[in-house]
Amino acid sequence: MQGFDLVPGLLNAGVQRHQAGALEEAERFYRQVLAHDPRQPDASGLLGIVLCQTGRVADGIASMRAAVKAAPKVAGFHMNLGNALRETGKAAEALQCFQSAIRLEPGLADAHFNLGLAWEQTGRLGDALGAYGRACDLKPDPGYFINFGNALQRSGRTDAAIKALQEATRQGPDIAAAHYNLGNALAAAERWPEAAAAYRRAVAVDPGYAEAHHNLGRALKNSDRLEEGIAAYRRAVELRPELVDGHVSLGVALREAERADEAIAAYETALRLAPDNVLAHYNLGNALRELKRFDEAQASFRRCIDLDPMNAKAANNIGLMLSARARYAEAGQWYQRAAESDPTLPEAHMNLGCTLQRAKRLPEALESLAKAIDLKPDYHEAFMNVGNVLKEQRRFGVALRAYEDALAIKPDYHDARLARAGAYYELGRIAESLAEYDQVLEAKADALAVSGVRASVANYSDLHDLDALKGLHADFAGRLREVKRLPPRSPLGEDPLRRLRVGYVSADLRGHSVAWFMEPVLAAHDRTGFELVAYHNHADTDATSERLKPHFDRWVEVPGLTDEEFAERVRDDRIDILVDLSGQTAGNRLPAFARKPAPVQMTWLGYLTTTGVDAIDYRITDARVDPEGYEQWQVEKPLRIDDCYICYGPHPYGEETAPVPAGPVVFGSFNNVAKMSPANIALWARLLHEVPDAVLRIKSRPLVDETVRVEFAQRFARHGIGAERLELIGWEQGTGNHLAQYNRIHVALDTWPYHGVTTTCEALWMGVPVVSLVGATHASRQGLSLLSAVGLQDLAVGSHDDYVACAAALAQDRSRLAELRMTLRSRMLASPLTDAAGFARKLEAAYRGAWQQWCKP
Repeated sequence: MQGFDLVPGLLNAGVQRHQAGALEEAERFYRQVLAHDPRQPDASGLLGIVLCQTGRVADGIASMRAAVKAAPKVAGFHMNLGNALRETGKAAEALQCFQSAIRLEPGLADAHFNLGLAWEQTGRLGDALGAYGRACDLKPDPGYFINFGNALQRSGRTDAAIKALQEATRQGPDIAAAHYNLGNALAAAERWPEAAAAYRRAVAVDPGYAEAHHNLGRALKNSDRLEEGIAAYRRAVELRPELVDGHVSLGVALREAERADEAIAAYETALRLAPDNVLAHYNLGNALRELKRFDEAQASFRRCIDLDPMNAKAANNIGLMLSARARYAEAGQWYQRAAESDPTLPEAHMNLGCTLQRAKRLPEALESLAKAIDLKPDYHEAFMNVGNVLKEQRRFGVALRAYEDALAIKPDYHDARLARAGAYYELGRIAESLAEYDQVLEAKADALAVSGVRASVANYSDLHDLDALKGLHADFAGRLREVKRLPPRSPLGEDPLRRLRVGYVSADLRGHSVAWFMEPVLAAHDRTGFELVAYHNHADTDATSERLKPHFDRWVEVPGLTDEEFAERVRDDRIDILVDLSGQTAGNRLPAFARKPAPVQMTWLGYLTTTGVDAIDYRITDARVDPEGYEQWQVEKPLRIDDCYICYGPHPYGEETAPVPAGPVVFGSFNNVAKMSPANIALWARLLHEVPDAVLRIKSRPLVDETVRVEFAQRFARHGIGAERLELIGWEQGTGNHLAQYNRIHVALDTWPYHGVTTTCEALWMGVPVVSLVGATHASRQGLSLLSAVGLQDLAVGSHDDYVACAAALAQDRSRLAELRMTLRSRMLASPLTDAAGFARKLEAAYRGAWQQWCKP
């Protein structure tokens, strides 16, 4: 009996050693107790705990089972066994242990709490919440409230989670984890300032709590306190340099602060720590993309795909990189992959829609954009692109509504305002278009391209004179002030008579009027004296492009090059004379010209006035478009070609002229609606009043849309002209059909103040005389040049009254109309306007003279 008297002392000694952390000694005492009494439940239970603590879990569980068997009515033994089982993944058996403990002792808070942990482990979150709640009711332990709050958050009950975690902080104000988890719940509710306050309390309690510093950074960043957020992220990675997420988050914040180089360094640190971290590769790609380091960015996104083949965002961004390089077909494949990988990613559907639009698959484009909007109803970019597709379908009324929807979502969305400005321009609503550009420029003072488009559109305004146009182009040039010119070539040693390398730069070397006027000149160029290089700045080519290519020694596609890269390419190609064929029109490369990559630079053909870029030396023109004295309104020196500054190559469709139609007079204009200014409409209305039985036939692409036709007719109605006096028709499929329409009119009416060029030549080719009102601006003097070239300068008049009188008299002179119908084509063929060889010689002489001037010491 004396041996059993040793048990309490041995057991007490073991507990003391256990509490002191001397587990080996504690185990020795517990085993001594069991040597005296193998069924001693306390020793079995405590030994089981020591064994689990020292990694001998199976033996520990066996010892705990012995304790339960020896004392089945002791709740604590069941609870400890349950904890050991739960930690080894045997949650179902652990549940039985905790439930047994609660049956034995319903008020045992720890058992309810541990039951909650086991329920969570089995995926039954609702049951876990009930157990946690009961534990908190029994014992206001801050740890209980932390777990209860986190479980509520996982169940989506954020408000309840916040209340539980607030209670945790009240019960344990010095417990950093309580404040940290409260911050997490507040962050989930996007209550960022409160979340930041909670994280600050966490780091005040525990200044070394790296995760709390990290989440504090996120809360501060989302509270518009970006620099403080960056400081918090930096502190987090200082405390834990191996915290990969901390480096990634720091990079994201630095990128948002437009410190892309520092952001890249942060992402690279993350990748040194974790080379396969998908998020770091993805964000590195985004930062590189912002720096226009597209190849490196694409490599980062491709690495994301290697690591995570279903990463839709990375696939989408690869598409963006390819689009930036004008590789649209490949981009579309990646957008398609992104949409398939994650059908809920609205950006993938939106970008796919844009690519389908470029491929002219417009119904499919609208379908993709509709999916994007279904997924993200406030997706302003998608609404804008819906408008763009509808505009391309010539459904202007609904397109304008789509732009309005985009602006209703985001009133400062400049791209939608610019798209709407473009629609207004196409509809001839020039004042509204210019107002949109002005508003964007007020908000975006550095908007170089917008300034250029505004200057271009102003040419169509009947309210802008030469001084106003000069000012708008000067505004564009002023925004190029920071562009640095490349080191100039030296003329020393250059041969003024050698073969010259001429580069033509255009986005329109395809089915476009610029290409049609270029083609006969290119065919007639002296290839022994001139080497020709085409720099085509459009992603698409067509049959016209294929016809042009043989006329060049080299054809270079450049839409994927930045302006800096393009300028470097021109310099490396040793171009002697670089010729701009776009001016301020779409797809121009004026910022590259501003870098002066070629020793002699010119502008010609594609734009009717000054570019505003003083790095362009010459403007090819003629004395009628640019009479003496016009130098003051342009920065380039005029190179005046004799007779006419362009050469017309008739369309190879063989459309024959028809006799003058019988019946009432039909006036006609096949120009763009954009050229039909309010003053122009008023002038034509006067003419229709003067010739009361006449009708006016207008053919222009926007008139496909019935809403446009109705609105356009109202412009005439305001001047007393009824809809019955108008024939408004849209686009004709095929150039032959288009030209045949001229056989239905008697007199073609030029627009004002922006004259027709292609349409005037086509009308003359089809035997239809054109009446033109000559103005002061370059755009309003084109008709004078063209008509003079074919000996019809009497049809280019100087006043509104003369315009009406001339057109009315000509319409009534059926004999002259008949004579012109029969002779105009042969007249053109005998004129300088179609003399390609003669024009090419004049152009080459201008090139040679400019080159020789540059070669002079």
